[in-house]
Amino acid sequence: MKQFDEIGKNMPFRETDEQVDALLQAIEARTLNQAPQRRRSAVVRRIVLAASAAAAVAVLATVLLKSLNSQPSAYDAVMNSQSLAEVLTQMPDEDVDGQAYYTQNAVAYYY
Repeated sequence: MKQFDEIGKNMPFRETDEQVDALLQAIEARTLNQAPQRRRSAVVRRIVLAASAAAAVAVLATVLLKSLNSQPSAYDAVMNSQSLAEVLTQMPDEDVDGQAYYTQNAVAYYY
């Protein structure tokens, strides 16, 4: 392979006008042949993109609606509940008197 110093400022390759014209015609023909394929693939890409965006919106909407309509779990109910003393102080006296109370010995009996 020639080094740059050996070539100098002269171009190492020479093409005739016919070769350049043939190359341009080949490029033009190939570009025109590929245009419908690229147009079809662009349409398919747009359809796939729109479908995936719609699916993502549907999933997010479903999750959002489910989270808004869901009842708290038993764990959440226990963790967010008031203490027994707070509940009893908020209840009327008649309701408190009607509640059944168990002693530690009575609870052990049922187990």
